[in-house]
Amino acid sequence: MSNAKYVELVGFMKRNLEHLSYSSGSGKDLEFPNFDLMPFDYLDFAEQDLDKPSLAAKINCIGHLKRAVECQLDTLLGILGAANVATNFPKKLEFASACGAISSRSLVKINKIRNRVEHEYAEPEAAELDAYYDIANGFIHTIEGYIFMLSNHWVMDWVSNEGGSPAFRAAICTTPPSVKFDLKEGESYKQLLFDATSMTEYCQGLKAYFLLCRGASLLSIEYMLAKLQGKPFHDT
Repeated sequence: MSNAKYVELVGFMKRNLEHLSYSSGSGKDLEFPNFDLMPFDYLDFAEQDLDKPSLAAKINCIGHLKRAVECQLDTLLGILGAANVATNFPKKLEFASACGAISSRSLVKINKIRNRVEHEYAEPEAAELDAYYDIANGFIHTIEGYIFMLSNHWVMDWVSNEGGSPAFRAAICTTPPSVKFDLKEGESYKQLLFDATSMTEYCQGLKAYFLLCRGASLLSIEYMLAKLQGKPFHDT
């Protein structure tokens, strides 16, 4: 469910986004968590076990894939200064889905396979291992793309194609973790702050922010507006 701030943000974008263009922004030297092993290390470990016939190797493969996904999520949360927003694996997956980084369908598949092995003590099947590996591999590369976006778009300015108003600035903050939108429309100025004290609110802000990052060079205005409103987009 969208909160009042998100509804206000979407309303501003519906009225003005077609008249705006990405103008400039600034990147940031990201502060990464100090981990000895990285997500791609765990992917390598999982791949080594993937084709081994033993049951122990299959179970180890599941464990490595979970660590790969969780390590990448902890990396993103650490960069955002939001490590306390999600403190267990299911919550971290929920965070990734809510901010638009992973589809709900992939989320269900990851949890289904992991739960069978970790909580039902079931023997993993070869097809499950292949599916889990493919999902984890794709997920980690996707999150890497989001991290790259942050390194280039820590702050974004969008301005009127005609000059003057409307315009907005979007920025990531880490202390405290939040997403800030400064909106100018006519003589009116409004700041919307999506604070991490509410994971739902924070993720709504991040989802809009990441969508605008992509829209700076990759997406059409129509596509962004559809996704901001949670609607399907169909090219006509």
